[in-house]
Amino acid sequence: MHQIALQQRVFGGTAIVMAYLAAGRYDLFYVAGHGRMGAWDIAAGAILIQEAGGSVTKVDGAPFRLPSNQIACTADPATLDELRALLAE
Repeated sequence: MHQIALQQRVFGGTAIVMAYLAAGRYDLFYVAGHGRMGAWDIAAGAILIQEAGGSVTKVDGAPFRLPSNQIACTADPATLDELRALLAE
């Protein structure tokens, strides 16, 4: 994935990154296996993304439920399919 991605960066906290995705600034946000990601970091962001028409799931595509240490948020479902294909390589 690192070879395909243009850049991989963290721009502040999880909530602001998820708000940026909902606003259309980003196409994808995912975290897998991060032990410090709490419900307070993602609850509001998940609602913003869903209300904007994006998807919020676990990395494997299973429904996202709190608490969880993994999340995949995309602006559209096709991007989630691309992420899963890249992670499977």
